[in-house]
Amino acid sequence: MRRARQPSPARGAAIRRAARAATMALPLLGWLAGPLPARAEAWTNLAGQVLQADFLDYAAGVVALARPDGTILRLPLTALCEPDQRRVRRRAGEPLVPEFVRAAHRDAAALLQRFAQLPAERRTPEERARVAHMAQALFDARLAAGGAEALDAEAQSDIRRLRDSLR
Repeated sequence: MRRARQPSPARGAAIRRAARAATMALPLLGWLAGPLPARAEAWTNLAGQVLQADFLDYAAGVVALARPDGTILRLPLTALCEPDQRRVRRRAGEPLVPEFVRAAHRDAAALLQRFAQLPAERRTPEERARVAHMAQALFDARLAAGGAEALDAEAQSDIRRLRDSLR
């Protein structure tokens, strides 16, 4: 039985360098290759018709979907059923809340932004807590006036997240 031959120190160093180079090249090759194609998803329009397509993009109220044959469909978000509209908004990174909730959050966050612009001697922790309380109260009042309690559970979760961001 023959014993395995040990590589020379120079050869061992060359093998280690090659392994390091390959390890560093793999992420680059993955990046160059791009994402793997996903299986087409089912999308339903308001009439109840289902089509198979991949989500591409959502901007300015228009959804871009790619059919398996490569055809790109561009349609208004409002043409899709409500659950699919939420799925598009979630993928686009938009909150799943109506505009009046987003407007209430913008107005409340503006209070905190104005506080951040005050001179340093006026930005005490106590004052920050007071302004945060005012911002949350403004947000809550605007939501109550808009009927936010009637929104679904997913939207309520986003509302809690938006309110917590005002702390």
